[in-house]
Amino acid sequence: MRVLLIAIFSCLVAVTSSAQLSSSENKKLTTAVQNRKAGEFEKAAKVIDKLLSKYPDHQELLLEKGMIYLNQNNMADALEPLERAWELAPESSYKLTFTLVNIYMDQDRHDDALNMLSHFMNFKNLRPKEIETARKLGDQILFIKKAMANPVPFDPEKLSDKINTDDSEYLPAFTADGETLIFTRRIGRQEDFYLSFFDGENFVDAIPLEELNTGNNEGAHCISPSGKHIFFTACDRQGSIGGCDLYITLKKDGVWVEPINLGPGVNTRAWDAQPSLSPDGNRLYFASTRKGGLGKSDIWYIDLINGVWTDPINAGPAINTDGNEESPFIHLDGETLYFRSDGHLGMGKHDIFLSRKVNGEWSKAENLGYPINTKADEGALTVSTDGMTAYYASDVDNETPHLDILKFELPEEMRPKPASFFKATVFDKVTKAIIPNAFVEIFDLGANKTFNKDKVDENGQVIASIPNGQGFAIHVEAPGYLFFSRNLNWQDSIFTYDAKAIDLYLEPIPAVAEDESAPIIESAPVILNNIFFESGSADLLISSNHEIEKLAALLKEKEDLKIRIIGHTDNVGNDEDNMSLSFKRANEVKKALVFRGIDILRIDAEGKGESMPIADNDTPEGRQANRRTEFVLISKAKK
Repeated sequence: MRVLLIAIFSCLVAVTSSAQLSSSENKKLTTAVQNRKAGEFEKAAKVIDKLLSKYPDHQELLLEKGMIYLNQNNMADALEPLERAWELAPESSYKLTFTLVNIYMDQDRHDDALNMLSHFMNFKNLRPKEIETARKLGDQILFIKKAMANPVPFDPEKLSDKINTDDSEYLPAFTADGETLIFTRRIGRQEDFYLSFFDGENFVDAIPLEELNTGNNEGAHCISPSGKHIFFTACDRQGSIGGCDLYITLKKDGVWVEPINLGPGVNTRAWDAQPSLSPDGNRLYFASTRKGGLGKSDIWYIDLINGVWTDPINAGPAINTDGNEESPFIHLDGETLYFRSDGHLGMGKHDIFLSRKVNGEWSKAENLGYPINTKADEGALTVSTDGMTAYYASDVDNETPHLDILKFELPEEMRPKPASFFKATVFDKVTKAIIPNAFVEIFDLGANKTFNKDKVDENGQVIASIPNGQGFAIHVEAPGYLFFSRNLNWQDSIFTYDAKAIDLYLEPIPAVAEDESAPIIESAPVILNNIFFESGSADLLISSNHEIEKLAALLKEKEDLKIRIIGHTDNVGNDEDNMSLSFKRANEVKKALVFRGIDILRIDAEGKGESMPIADNDTPEGRQANRRTEFVLISKAKK
C-alpha cells in the first residue's frame, strides 16, 4: 500500500492539467491536500468533489481524489478517478500506469493488470531496476491467474471454544502423539503460553502455562516430539542479547524449569525467533534478521553436537531470497520444511511454501496454492505427525478482529512423508513397578547412527518420533536390567498414528552368589531382534553391529555372568540343515563378542533349529519371527 501512495504522490508533479485553476481554487486544493495528510478525509473529499464538478477532467484533482481513497485503504473507490486521470493522458506518467497495475491486481482484475503492465513496459527511459520489477510483477500476475484457475482443496475448520476465544489464539504446536497442544494467546498486548490436552475425543479447556508466563511476552515457539522441551522467543528480557532471543526450557519431574537463553553463539543483537525442532532433537531451525543472510529475514539452523549448539548456518538459496522468510516448521519426517515468504513467487504478501530435502539438498520452494494462500498475509503452518492435517491462525469470518486457530486437510501433493511415534511405559518384569531411569534409543540401522535417545519421565513413559522408512531398531535399557530389543518396520504394531501406548517389561539382571555351591540359574531368553544374517547363510550383516555392541557392553559391565547364544530357524528345509544353520549363526554372534573383548570361556553357542517356534510357520510373518537369535544369562543363584 505504501508503494502505491508514493507512486501516486509522484504523479501529482508529473502530469499536466487540462484546465488551469484560479488562485483561490489552488488555495482550496492546497487546503484539501493538507486535510488529507492530517487524516481529515471527509473535509478533503468535499473540497475536491466541488472542484471536480467544475473541472471534471482535471488530472490533478482526479489524482488527489484517488489519493484520498488510497489513504483510507479503499482501492476499489480509488480506481475510478485514477483510471479517468490515466485515460486523459496515457503517456503522461509511467508511475500512474504502474500504480494502476497494482490496483487491478488488488481487485483481482488480472487481465487488466497485464494490459496496463504492457503499457508500462512501452515507456522509454525506464531504469533497469524498474524493468526488473515489472517483469517480476508480470510473472506474479500469471502465477496468480493460474493458481486461481486451479484451486487446491481447502475447507478450514475452527478448533473448539475450549481453545479459541474472543482474544487472539495462534501458533499451535503439538507433541508427536498429538495429545498436548501449546499455543499463544494474546489478551490486550500481553502474549502468554496456554496448554490443552486431548482427552481421547476433544481438547480440554486450555490453561495458562504459569511456570513460563511472565509480565513480558512469550510466543513463537515449538515443543519437542516427546513434550519435554520447549523452545520459544522472548523479547526484552533481562540479560537478553538482542531485542528478541531464543530460549529453551526443560520439563523435569513434571515441572518446567527456568528458561535459558541459548546464548551469544545462537542469538545476536538482531531479531532471532520462531524456532522449530527436528524430530531427532539435534537441529533447530529459526528465523533471523542477522547479518550474512540472503535477504531481510532468513531461515537458519543450528546443530546439537556433543551437547553444544553449533554456529548458525543459513538454509540456503532454495529457501531464502532477498525478501523475508519466516516461521519455519520442520515436519517429523525430517525432510519437509514449511515456511512463509514474501520473496518467492506467490499470491501477494506472505505466502506459505514447502521445500523437501532430496539427497541432502533442499528442493526449490513450492507454493501451497490458492486458496490456502491469498493476496493477504498468510501466517505460520503446523502439520500433524501423519501429515494429513495442517493447523494455522486466521481472522477470517470473525465479527471482531482477532485470530483463531483453524485446521484443514492438507492436499495430498503438499503432505510430508508419513511419520509416526513410539509411545511406551517401561516396567520391571518381576515387580511390575515403573522404571523411572530407563533410556529409549531409536537407532537408524541403515545410517548406523542413533536417531534419537531419550530418558523416560517420572512415570516411566516416553514418546519418540520415528520417520517413515525401514531399518530402525529400538533399545530400552536401564541400570540393573537386561535391555529390550526390537526391530521396527512400517507395518509393526507399535508403529502408530494414534495415542495407544504399549507396555515394555525389562528383565532384572540376576544377582550373582559368591558361594560356589549355589545352583546355576538362567535368565528368561531375550530375543536379539536386530541381529541380521545373509539369507540362508551364517554371515552377519553390518546392521547387526549395534546390537552386538550393546550385548558386549552388558557383559563387560557384569563380568561375573556367562551367556548362551541360541539360534533358531523356521521350518523351511530339512531338520538337519536347519539345526546346522542355527548353530552356525549362534556361533558367529559368539565370535563377534569375542572380537569385542569378551572372554570366550564366558560364551556358549547353541542351535535349536526349527524345534522351538514362537509363531505360526504357515505365514511369512510367522516364519520371520521364528528365524531369531536369543541369549540367556547364566549365573549362580543368590539366596
